[in-house]
Amino acid sequence: MKDAEVVCRQLGCGKAVSAPEKAYFGEGSGKTWLDDVGCSGNESSITQCSHSGFGIEDCSASEDAGVFCSGDTRIRVVNGDNSCSGRVEIYHNGTWGTICDNSWDMNDAEVVCRQLGCGKAVSAPEKAYFGQGSGKTWLDDVGCSGNESSITQCKHNGFGIEDCGANQDAGVVCSVDSSIQLANSSGYCSGRVEIYHNGTWGTICDDPWDMNDAEVVCRQLGCGKALRAPQEAYFGQGSGKTWLDDVKCCGNESSITQCSHRGFGIEDCKASEDAGVVCSGNMKTPSLVLLTTNTALLPGESAEFRCAITSHRPVTANFRLYRNQDQESETKTADQKMMTFSLSSLVSSDQGSYTCDYYYQGALTVSSPKSNAITITIVSLVRPQISAPAGEVTWGQSLGITCSISTQHTGGSFTLKKGSFTEMKSTSENSVTFTIHHADFSHEGSYYCQYQTTVSNRKFTSPQSNTISVSVVVRLHLPRINCTAPEGGLSWGPSGLEITKGYSFSITCSTQPQFPGGVFYLSFSGSNSPMTQPATNHSASFYFPAANYSHQGNYSCVYRVDVSSRHFYSTETEKLTVTIREFMVPFIAAGVTGGVVFLLFFGLVCIFWARRKQTNTRQTTWKCTRRQSKDKDEDEDQDDYENVEMEDQDDFEDEDQDDYENVEMEDQDDYENVEIEDQADCEDDDQDYYEIVEDYMEELDTGLEVENIYGNC
Repeated sequence: MKDAEVVCRQLGCGKAVSAPEKAYFGEGSGKTWLDDVGCSGNESSITQCSHSGFGIEDCSASEDAGVFCSGDTRIRVVNGDNSCSGRVEIYHNGTWGTICDNSWDMNDAEVVCRQLGCGKAVSAPEKAYFGQGSGKTWLDDVGCSGNESSITQCKHNGFGIEDCGANQDAGVVCSVDSSIQLANSSGYCSGRVEIYHNGTWGTICDDPWDMNDAEVVCRQLGCGKALRAPQEAYFGQGSGKTWLDDVKCCGNESSITQCSHRGFGIEDCKASEDAGVVCSGNMKTPSLVLLTTNTALLPGESAEFRCAITSHRPVTANFRLYRNQDQESETKTADQKMMTFSLSSLVSSDQGSYTCDYYYQGALTVSSPKSNAITITIVSLVRPQISAPAGEVTWGQSLGITCSISTQHTGGSFTLKKGSFTEMKSTSENSVTFTIHHADFSHEGSYYCQYQTTVSNRKFTSPQSNTISVSVVVRLHLPRINCTAPEGGLSWGPSGLEITKGYSFSITCSTQPQFPGGVFYLSFSGSNSPMTQPATNHSASFYFPAANYSHQGNYSCVYRVDVSSRHFYSTETEKLTVTIREFMVPFIAAGVTGGVVFLLFFGLVCIFWARRKQTNTRQTTWKCTRRQSKDKDEDEDQDDYENVEMEDQDDFEDEDQDDYENVEMEDQDDYENVEIEDQADCEDDDQDYYEIVEDYMEELDTGLEVENIYGNC
C-alpha cells in the first residue's frame, strides 16, 4: 500500500485505496523497468523508492502492478507542456478556479508539484504565464513553507477573498522524472542538468557534453527535442556534488544514467564545467490575434497580428506569419514570448487566411504547430453601372433603371439617388432594377446609384456610378384633317380637293382622346399666321362661309396640349390641298342652248331636203303621166283622125311644141329660181349652224380648261 500511496500522490489521484497485483488491469507490452520496489510512503515519486535498478528484473508480464486511488482531483495544471506544468487551478464549491500570484514562490510551487505527484519544482511562473483562466480566483496571498501536502493547507486569505486580475494567475513547472531536474532556468525544459543519487542532487560535468547527451536528457524530462547543449556552467554553477563525468550517449537511451560514464561521483571537473540543456519542450500551439478592429478592410488600410506562445525557452525563437497556410508571409526573430506583424497599405492580394508558428533553431529545427487561423478580407468595391432602356419616358408610362456591380460580396443593397430622392433595394444578386411607375415631370433629372454591403459586421459603400439623365415627354397622337361642304360644291379631283367658288366649307382637325382640352392650329400656305381653335371633344372646326381663290392652297393641323405648365405639340398632319373652281351652270346652260339650236337647225335642213325631194318626185310623175296620156290619145285617134292629124300635125305639133316649151321653160325657170333661192337659204342656214356649233365647241373647250385648272388644285 505504501508503494500505491506514492503512485496515487504522484498521479494527483488522492489516497491509495488498493494495490492490485498479477496484471489485474492486464499485461503491459513494454519493458519492465522496476522490480523489488520498496517505498516508505513519503516519497514524491515511485523512482525515489528503493528498487533493483532500471531494467534489472526477473518478472514476467503477468506480474504487472496496479493501483486504485481515491480520485482526489482537487488540484490540476492547465495549458502546460505536460501534466506537470501549467496554470494552477483548484476545485472548490463545485467550481474550478485559479490562484493569484501575489507572494507566489518556489515553496508554493514545491507543494503543488508534490501534490500533483510530479518531481521537483523547476519554476513558479507568474502573471498568467500559461494564459488567463476563465473561472473564479479561489486563493490569494498563498504562503507555504514547502512541507505541506496540499496547497489548501498553506496560509491564504480564505476561499474567494482576493483582489487580483485575470492576468495574475499563478503557474508551476515541475520535473516529470523525479531523479533528474533542470535548475536555474527561466523556463521549463532548459537549465543546468542535475540528477538525484544517494539522496542528494548533483551536477554533470561537461566533458565531452554534446547534443546526443542533451537529447537523452530532454527525452527523460518529457521536453521534446534537444535544441542546445550548453557547457561551462551556462545556467550557473551548482552547489552540490558532481555525480557524472565523461558522459557519452548514443541518443536513444531512456535515462542519462544508462549512458556510458566513469561512475557515480568519479570525476575531475570544476563547478564551472556544469552541463546544461535547452529542450524544445512539448511546444504549445501559439495563438494568433488580430489587433486591427475588423477582419474586413479597405485597400490601403493596415492590419496588425500578434503571435504569442504560452512558454518560452532561453533561446531565440523565430516567429513566422503565414498567408493561406503554406505561403510564408514574414519571419521575425525575438527573445520573447510574442511577436507583432504589421501589414501596411493592403492590396487585394493580401486577402487570405493567416496563421503563425514559432521554432527554435538548434542542431535541428523544431517547429510548433500552426496557430489558429484568422481570415482577413480586402473589400474593394468598384464603381457600379447604371443603365436604362432609353433616356426618356412617356408621361404616364413606366421606366426601369438597372444598377449592377461586379463583386464577390453579394447580398448587399443598391441605392438609387436623384437630388433628395432616394430608393433602396436589397438583393442577393449583382444587379437590381428600379421601376418608375406613372412617370411625370417630378421624375426628370440625373440619376446615379451606389452599392452597400456588410462584410464581417463592417459596412462598405461603393463609389457613385456614372449618371444618366431621364426626361419625361408627352407624345401626342398624330391629328386628322378633313374637309366638308354642307351646301355641296365639293369634289375630289386628280390633284386633291375641289371646292366650287362661293360655296361654304369647313376644315376639321381632330385627335384620339389622350388629354382633356387643348388647342388646334390650322396652318395655311397662303398665310403666315395659323388659325386657332380650342379643342372640344378632341376636335375643332374652322368655317369658311364662301370659298374664293384666296382660300386655295395647302392646309395642315397641329394639336397642342398643356401639361404641368408645359406646352406640347403634336406632329403636323399631312397637307390637305384645296382648289377653288368656278361655278359651271352658265357654261352648261349655254351648251344646252347651242345644242337645242343645232338640233332645230338640223331638223329644218332635214325637212327642207325632204320637201325638195318630194317636189322633184311630183314633177317627174306629172311629166310622165302627161306623156303617157298624150301617147294614148294619139293611138286612139290615130285611125279616126289620122288624116286629119296628118293634115293638122304640123300645125298641132308646132303649137303644142311651143306651148310645151313655153310651159316647160317657165316651169324650169321657176324651179331653178326656187332651187337657187332654196340653195342660197340652205347654205346660209348651214353657215349659221356651223358658226353656232363652232362657238359652242369653243365654250365647251373653255369649260374643260377651267375644269382642268380646278382639277389640279
